[in-house]
Amino acid sequence: VGWVTTSESSLLYVFVLFFWFYVRYWSTWST
Repeated sequence: VGWVTTSESSLLYVFVLFFWFYVRYWSTWST
């Protein structure tokens, strides 16, 4: 389960980072 937790953590971290950048750019363009 250790490797699964690490894999999910890394995936979640990358997903959150990508989503954050997407929202940032979307907000900038939207304004």
